[in-house]
Amino acid sequence: MKRLLILIIISCTLANAFSQTTSSVVYILKLYSPNKKYYLVTLPYDNEEESTYGETRVYQTSNDSALYTLNRDFNYTYYPNKINLSNNGQTLTYVNDLYRDDKMEDLKTLLFYQHGALIKSYTTKQLNNCDDDTAHCHSLYDNPSVLCRDSDKFVDHAFCPGFKPGVSDTEKFAINFNTFFYNDTLYLLNSDKKVMRFSATTGNLISSTDYNADYSYLKTISRVNDCVVTKVDAPPIYKLPLLADGGSFEQQLAKYIGMKLVDDDDRKANANYKIFYVVVDCIISRNGKTVVNSLKGCVNGWGLPGDSISSFLSAAKFDMSKIPAQLTHWRIQGGYIYFRSSSNSVARKEKEAEIEAEKEELKKQYV
Repeated sequence: MKRLLILIIISCTLANAFSQTTSSVVYILKLYSPNKKYYLVTLPYDNEEESTYGETRVYQTSNDSALYTLNRDFNYTYYPNKINLSNNGQTLTYVNDLYRDDKMEDLKTLLFYQHGALIKSYTTKQLNNCDDDTAHCHSLYDNPSVLCRDSDKFVDHAFCPGFKPGVSDTEKFAINFNTFFYNDTLYLLNSDKKVMRFSATTGNLISSTDYNADYSYLKTISRVNDCVVTKVDAPPIYKLPLLADGGSFEQQLAKYIGMKLVDDDDRKANANYKIFYVVVDCIISRNGKTVVNSLKGCVNGWGLPGDSISSFLSAAKFDMSKIPAQLTHWRIQGGYIYFRSSSNSVARKEKEAEIEAEKEELKKQYV
């Protein structure tokens, strides 16, 4: 019974580890300022849609050298107006309504950056009267009752919603332009149908007015950001590439720490021997070198030498030929590697000790 419980817990842990939304592709976004004098390029390091791993470079159109770089990716979600660059190239605004986490500063609903530094942020609650703790809130105006999903379409990697017959132009505009950028001012239509204007320079709220009263004027200034979207097939995210010399990192790591590598599908080994594992989260750069984000699992006092594994990983050089050339880095985020003692007798004794410990723990549950 106890072992069944442990298996259930492990299964749940694995499910949680892979629960974040991933995609088979990643998007590199090149987006221009309204005056076309500047542009930004976002380069993701992984294909997790909630992730900020990556970099964003800002350029002057007449110069190939980046003016500055932000150490994060702004995930392109098929809505080009949710990412904006000011006419002087210094301010970047981001509406993160789909993958927001208002408890984390760089994942809040509305973000303003000046020359790469975050200067202002807003939660969904600050943008309207909805409280995420008690209700499901929308950051931007939305009206599902007027939409016809059968007629949704994508044009140049931008999402164009379909509408039911008879929907007014006013309502269509409210959904299609619930946010846009004009004259270095961010316009945002919230769920209360209030037009909120924010200064791109300071991030401060300038005004909040009624949508219906402003509709005619908004039509004259609304715009869609000019951008180019490059779709790239996402490399594997759960397995480390081969080493630059063609060897297996996992095999060489096992040799380095004096243990035997175990195939995760080897049921016999799992049944007879004590199995240890490490979960690797790291970023590999174009030159094959690695920065370790974290090591989880049976490390640092739980059977595996975490410091040695980290050092070996940092010193390794990987073959990046399978990583698309457009990507400057790639993140491995959940690479499970399994080991056991290189001695069969030791591995069996460790397994027996594990089973006895489980029995003792089970007895305590009924005392």
